[in-house]
Amino acid sequence: MQPGIYQNISNDAYHMGPGVSKTDLKLAEKSLKTYRAIKNGEIPKKETIYKDLGKAFHELVLEPEEFKKHYCKPLTIEAAERQGIKVLDSSEKILAMVNDLNQIKRDEFTEQGIITSPDVLVEMLNEMNKTRLPKLSTSGAKAALIEVITQNWDSQMGDVPEYGVLSAMKGPDLKNIIERLNESRPGLLSTSGSRDDLAQRLRDNGASIACSWEVEKMNMEATGRPYFLGSGKTKAEMIDWLNGEQYKGGNWRSWEMVKAEWAENNPDRTILTEEEWTKVHGMRDALLDHPWARKLLWPQKGGVAEQSIYWTDKETGELCRCRPDFMRYDNRPVDLKSANDASEEGFKKAIETYGYDMQQEFYLDGIEAATGVRPKNMPFVVVESEAPYLVNVHVLGLEYCYIGKGRYRTALNAIHEAKESGEWPGYPEDIHVLEPRRFYAQQHAQYLPDSNW
Repeated sequence: MQPGIYQNISNDAYHMGPGVSKTDLKLAEKSLKTYRAIKNGEIPKKETIYKDLGKAFHELVLEPEEFKKHYCKPLTIEAAERQGIKVLDSSEKILAMVNDLNQIKRDEFTEQGIITSPDVLVEMLNEMNKTRLPKLSTSGAKAALIEVITQNWDSQMGDVPEYGVLSAMKGPDLKNIIERLNESRPGLLSTSGSRDDLAQRLRDNGASIACSWEVEKMNMEATGRPYFLGSGKTKAEMIDWLNGEQYKGGNWRSWEMVKAEWAENNPDRTILTEEEWTKVHGMRDALLDHPWARKLLWPQKGGVAEQSIYWTDKETGELCRCRPDFMRYDNRPVDLKSANDASEEGFKKAIETYGYDMQQEFYLDGIEAATGVRPKNMPFVVVESEAPYLVNVHVLGLEYCYIGKGRYRTALNAIHEAKESGEWPGYPEDIHVLEPRRFYAQQHAQYLPDSNW
């Protein structure tokens, strides 16, 4: 990477690229061994939810278009429905809709006279049988055959034969007479057999009928879907059936399906919870309400967020890099911080804990190396991360500048010397005698002999 100022390097590419950064300096200040382990990928960098939310906040303030690409509110049923999707958020609701459509179709069958049960076919056959004469039996003794003939004689065949005539006949002749009588008797229709047999028997005898199972079969052949949906189906199967049947216009989706489709179509977007969304926007709005914060971060003549600056350190020859949150038109860097405590005392603790003094001097030296002009300072715009999102703007005094310069030079020189020597020490290897820090000794001074606290 050549020294200079670059505007189109992504945040990920910058952090993965070459050059010593202010984070490297802070690591080296802890121990060179820790610095090398992280740089070599032997241990991962720690990422936290807070840092992720901080990144979202920075993009919202400094790169709002990037924020829109990378973050969004949780997908809600209401939002999905505004896009024309009909969302089903419970199994109970889906099953109720299936039962409703099944009942609608059953009611339609009833209105159209479509037969839904074989029992109805049996009843219809029994009703037909009431008007039909049964066939006469041709079995039994001679006296029984004579009785059948005399009791069921058809006058169209003439007068009833006398008993003596009939008794003089042999059995086969009597059976022939009964068979002639049966020619005018249609016989009873059987009520046994399959439902299809029963239906065909009715049709053969003049009935015009339609059966539900026949309608269902034709529907399956035509559409590939059952006419009625039975129990034991999954949510996906029930929804597919409802959509195929165009129940209330179709386009139904389960809430799980909607969320899965959304995630598939938005692989690079992070969903912020309602609380997180409210927080980052509340913090942004607080900055807009603060006169100095608004003037520094949204100057009338503009500026550029997230520029990457590279330079070669004159003393060590190390390639160095920094990425100011915002560079005003006059090349003055502005750093945006979110914090638990943005007060003067609170931010002093943050400066000393996180090395913001070192960061400022490192950035200012880098800007001077890249542009030839050294900005006089780097304002820190700090907003608290809890409502009411108090805002403070700080610049570092001269003593912080001296200390920051010394800290970063010491760390950078140590990195360079370690690269030259190949030695990457951790903590000192001797045993240390510890004395309490000043505030702790003051807090418990009553226990110390001859205390001057």
